[in-house]
Amino acid sequence: MAKLKIAGMVRYSDLTTPAKGAKVRIYDLDSGGNGNDEIFSVTTDGEGHFSGESKDWQDTNTVRVRLPFGSINVTTPDLMLLEFRVESDGKTHRGPFVHLGDNASAPIILSTAAPVGKARREVLQLITLSERATDKELYEVIEFGAEVTVHGLIAGRYQQHRVM
Repeated sequence: MAKLKIAGMVRYSDLTTPAKGAKVRIYDLDSGGNGNDEIFSVTTDGEGHFSGESKDWQDTNTVRVRLPFGSINVTTPDLMLLEFRVESDGKTHRGPFVHLGDNASAPIILSTAAPVGKARREVLQLITLSERATDKELYEVIEFGAEVTVHGLIAGRYQQHRVM
Protein backbone atom coordinates (compact mmCIF):
# COMPACT_ATOMS: atom_id res chain seq x y z
CA MET A 1 0.00 0.00 0.00
CA ALA A 2 1.17 3.52 -0.66
CA LYS A 3 1.68 6.06 2.05
CA LEU A 4 -1.25 8.20 3.19
CA LYS A 5 -1.09 11.98 3.50
CA ILE A 6 -2.65 12.57 6.91
CA ALA A 7 -3.74 15.87 8.46
CA GLY A 8 -6.24 16.84 11.08
CA MET A 9 -6.92 18.65 14.32
CA VAL A 10 -7.52 17.70 17.93
CA ARG A 11 -9.98 19.65 20.08
CA TYR A 12 -11.37 19.29 23.58
CA SER A 13 -15.06 18.61 24.13
CA ASP A 14 -15.93 22.33 24.10
CA LEU A 15 -15.03 22.07 20.36
CA THR A 16 -13.01 25.31 20.40
CA THR A 17 -10.01 24.63 22.66
CA PRO A 18 -7.10 23.02 20.78
CA ALA A 19 -5.16 20.13 22.33
CA LYS A 20 -1.70 21.67 22.18
CA GLY A 21 1.27 19.28 22.24
CA ALA A 22 -0.90 16.15 22.16
CA LYS A 23 0.73 12.94 20.89
CA VAL A 24 -1.35 11.58 17.98
CA ARG A 25 -0.92 8.00 16.79
CA ILE A 26 -2.90 6.42 13.97
CA TYR A 27 -3.26 2.63 13.76
CA ASP A 28 -4.53 0.37 11.01
CA LEU A 29 -6.67 -2.25 12.76
CA ASP A 30 -6.37 -5.71 11.24
CA SER A 31 -9.35 -8.04 11.36
CA GLY A 32 -7.45 -11.23 10.62
CA GLY A 33 -5.27 -11.36 13.70
CA ASN A 34 -2.04 -10.11 12.13
CA GLY A 35 -1.78 -7.33 14.68
CA ASN A 36 -2.53 -3.64 14.44
CA ASP A 37 -0.01 -1.49 12.61
CA GLU A 38 1.01 1.94 13.89
CA ILE A 39 1.20 3.88 10.65
CA PHE A 40 1.52 7.47 11.87
CA SER A 41 2.84 9.32 14.93
CA VAL A 42 3.16 13.07 15.47
CA THR A 43 2.64 15.83 18.06
CA THR A 44 0.06 18.58 17.57
CA ASP A 45 1.11 22.20 17.17
CA GLY A 46 -0.11 25.16 19.24
CA GLU A 47 -3.44 25.16 17.42
CA GLY A 48 -4.02 21.41 17.82
CA HIS A 49 -3.22 20.68 14.16
CA PHE A 50 -1.11 17.82 12.86
CA SER A 51 0.00 16.60 9.44
CA GLY A 52 2.46 14.31 7.75
CA GLU A 53 2.83 11.13 5.80
CA SER A 54 2.12 7.64 7.08
CA LYS A 55 4.58 4.81 7.08
CA ASP A 56 4.48 2.48 4.09
CA TRP A 57 2.62 -0.62 5.22
CA GLN A 58 0.78 -3.56 3.71
CA ASP A 59 -2.91 -3.68 4.63
CA THR A 60 -3.24 -7.43 4.31
CA ASN A 61 -4.13 -10.45 6.39
CA THR A 62 -2.74 -13.94 6.31
CA VAL A 63 -5.50 -16.53 6.43
CA ARG A 64 -4.88 -20.25 6.94
CA VAL A 65 -7.06 -22.22 4.49
CA ARG A 66 -7.68 -25.92 5.09
CA LEU A 67 -7.73 -28.09 2.01
CA PRO A 68 -8.42 -31.84 1.62
CA PHE A 69 -4.67 -32.48 1.26
CA GLY A 70 -3.49 -30.04 4.01
CA SER A 71 -3.58 -26.33 4.57
CA ILE A 72 -1.95 -23.26 3.07
CA ASN A 73 -1.53 -19.61 4.05
CA VAL A 74 -3.25 -17.14 1.77
CA THR A 75 -2.60 -13.41 1.85
CA THR A 76 -5.81 -11.42 1.48
CA PRO A 77 -6.52 -7.71 1.36
CA ASP A 78 -7.89 -6.16 4.55
CA LEU A 79 -10.35 -3.32 4.94
CA MET A 80 -8.64 -0.13 5.98
CA LEU A 81 -9.97 0.54 9.46
CA LEU A 82 -8.09 3.34 11.22
CA GLU A 83 -8.03 4.21 14.91
CA PHE A 84 -6.59 7.28 16.66
CA ARG A 85 -4.88 7.19 20.03
CA VAL A 86 -4.22 10.62 21.47
CA GLU A 87 -2.18 11.19 24.62
CA SER A 88 -3.05 14.50 26.25
CA ASP A 89 -2.95 15.72 29.85
CA GLY A 90 -1.97 12.32 31.20
CA LYS A 91 -4.86 10.49 29.51
CA THR A 92 -5.05 8.32 26.40
CA HIS A 93 -8.10 8.79 24.17
CA ARG A 94 -9.08 6.28 21.48
CA GLY A 95 -11.59 6.27 18.67
CA PRO A 96 -12.14 5.84 14.95
CA PHE A 97 -9.96 7.96 12.70
CA VAL A 98 -11.91 9.10 9.65
CA HIS A 99 -9.49 9.70 6.78
CA LEU A 100 -11.34 11.72 4.12
CA GLY A 101 -8.56 11.90 1.53
CA ASP A 102 -5.18 13.53 1.16
CA ASN A 103 -4.57 15.83 4.14
CA ALA A 104 -8.23 15.71 5.22
CA SER A 105 -9.88 13.97 8.15
CA ALA A 106 -12.75 14.39 10.56
CA PRO A 107 -11.65 16.31 13.67
CA ILE A 108 -10.62 14.34 16.74
CA ILE A 109 -12.67 15.44 19.74
CA LEU A 110 -11.35 14.49 23.17
CA SER A 111 -13.93 13.43 25.72
CA THR A 112 -12.60 15.70 28.48
CA ALA A 113 -12.64 19.41 29.05
CA ALA A 114 -9.55 21.47 28.42
CA PRO A 115 -7.35 21.90 31.47
CA VAL A 116 -7.77 25.22 33.24
CA GLY A 117 -4.55 26.93 34.28
CA LYS A 118 -3.92 28.28 37.76
CA ALA A 119 -4.33 31.88 36.54
CA ARG A 120 -7.99 31.10 35.69
CA ARG A 121 -8.90 29.04 38.78
CA GLU A 122 -10.43 30.23 42.03
CA VAL A 123 -11.91 28.27 44.89
CA LEU A 124 -14.74 29.35 47.15
CA GLN A 125 -14.87 27.66 50.54
CA LEU A 126 -18.28 27.84 52.18
CA ILE A 127 -18.30 27.26 55.93
CA THR A 128 -21.71 27.09 57.59
CA LEU A 129 -21.74 26.39 61.31
CA SER A 130 -24.13 27.17 64.13
CA GLU A 131 -23.94 30.60 65.69
CA ARG A 132 -25.51 29.67 69.01
CA ALA A 133 -24.03 31.81 71.75
CA THR A 134 -23.05 28.88 73.97
CA ASP A 135 -20.92 27.23 71.26
CA LYS A 136 -19.58 30.37 69.54
CA GLU A 137 -15.91 29.95 70.56
CA LEU A 138 -15.89 26.28 69.55
CA TYR A 139 -17.32 27.05 66.11
CA GLU A 140 -14.89 29.93 65.56
CA VAL A 141 -11.98 27.51 66.22
CA ILE A 142 -13.50 24.95 63.82
CA GLU A 143 -14.04 27.61 61.14
CA PHE A 144 -10.48 28.91 61.49
CA GLY A 145 -9.08 25.34 61.36
CA ALA A 146 -11.12 24.51 58.24
CA GLU A 147 -10.01 27.69 56.48
CA VAL A 148 -6.32 27.19 57.32
CA THR A 149 -6.40 23.48 56.39
CA VAL A 150 -8.07 24.01 53.00
CA HIS A 151 -5.81 26.97 52.20
CA GLY A 152 -2.73 24.93 53.06
CA LEU A 153 -3.83 22.05 50.83
CA ILE A 154 -4.78 24.05 47.74
CA ALA A 155 -2.96 27.39 47.87
CA GLY A 156 -0.48 26.36 45.18
CA ARG A 157 -3.15 25.17 42.74
CA TYR A 158 -5.48 28.16 42.64
CA GLN A 159 -5.03 31.84 41.93
CA GLN A 160 -7.32 32.79 44.78
CA HIS A 161 -8.99 31.18 47.82
CA ARG A 162 -12.13 32.87 49.17
CA VAL A 163 -14.03 31.96 52.30
CA MET A 164 -17.66 32.67 53.09
